[in-house]
Amino acid sequence: MYRLNEKTVKLVNEILLYVLVIEFQLYGTVWAMLNVSGKPYLILYWGFVCLGLFKLCIQGNHWKDWLLILGFGILAVLSWRASGDKTPLLFMLGVCCSRDLKLDRLMTADLAGRIVSALFLILFPLLGICPNQTISMRGIERMFFGWQGPNGMGLSFLMICMEWMYLRHRRFRWFDYAGIMGILVFVHVTANSRTAEVLMAAVLLAEAFAKLWERYGKRWKEYVIWTWGCIFALGMDLILPVFALALYRWKKPELMALSGSFIARFQLPGMFLEAHGLSWFGSPYDPGIYDYLDMMFAYLVLHLGIVMALIALILMAGTILYGYRKQNERFLLFFMILLLRSMAESEHLNLLYAFLPVLLGLAFWNRGTGKLKDGKEQ
Repeated sequence: MYRLNEKTVKLVNEILLYVLVIEFQLYGTVWAMLNVSGKPYLILYWGFVCLGLFKLCIQGNHWKDWLLILGFGILAVLSWRASGDKTPLLFMLGVCCSRDLKLDRLMTADLAGRIVSALFLILFPLLGICPNQTISMRGIERMFFGWQGPNGMGLSFLMICMEWMYLRHRRFRWFDYAGIMGILVFVHVTANSRTAEVLMAAVLLAEAFAKLWERYGKRWKEYVIWTWGCIFALGMDLILPVFALALYRWKKPELMALSGSFIARFQLPGMFLEAHGLSWFGSPYDPGIYDYLDMMFAYLVLHLGIVMALIALILMAGTILYGYRKQNERFLLFFMILLLRSMAESEHLNLLYAFLPVLLGLAFWNRGTGKLKDGKEQ
């Protein structure tokens, strides 16, 4: 009887995680379409948080685990209160709730949810149920249907392509390449999200490379290549904000006079630091000036605080080590693309947009386990 109960609890625990990820994703979709705020928004949001806390209570934590969860929770609350941003709470929740995760099942469930939400976000504006969003930037019209912004639409379709890549890794055929290329072209002619488009092209190139490497590569295993790719991407994530701050400090006239969203990414960290300084638990955005931070580690260090940035860095380094020990090339390739996106964007740190915190938590909770057989989950 005890075994049956234990299996039931594990099943409920696993299902709750999938429900959490899909609920936050679909909730973000509704929030984007209806632009809701106030009590309905807060009741739904905190309801999902309570569901996550319930999952924490049934996932079989030991007392040492509870100390870690409690400490992380306190730091997340302090960062939330200091920065005025709820991302630390969702980051903490995603990391701490990902125990006993079956990643293949999560990818499949999340992919289905993203396809459904993308259909809603495209069809509802076309049917006149909600506004069809357009904005004029860089001399072109960028249409992003029901999403809150063009890069948000780009991220949604990028996650679809990445999950497609994960589930079909090294088994790509012509229709896989054609499908992702079709998504890339669609995003280009509508939202024109350059970051997403470049990374979709990277997905296609990575899969083509994996096919060739499987046939001709002899010297290194594929997982070693993606491990080095992750290390390079994480290194660039750290270097670029430092470079941006140095650029702002030197104030090179020929660079600072340039306009465009790409150059703005290198100006904003210095502007934010000048206005708010450094802090352990973060600083709020100033509504009087545009000081939004795109680069992930600029966003973490300056907006959410040094403490949250250190936690994220340790978890990311541990995730690379986890993938290397598991010899899981699919996992490392997926994580590498998220790290590459972190050079320019930071939304995927939030459970409303992507499940990066869940990946970090998966690596944390399973850090002591052995390698997988043939790269497959046991």
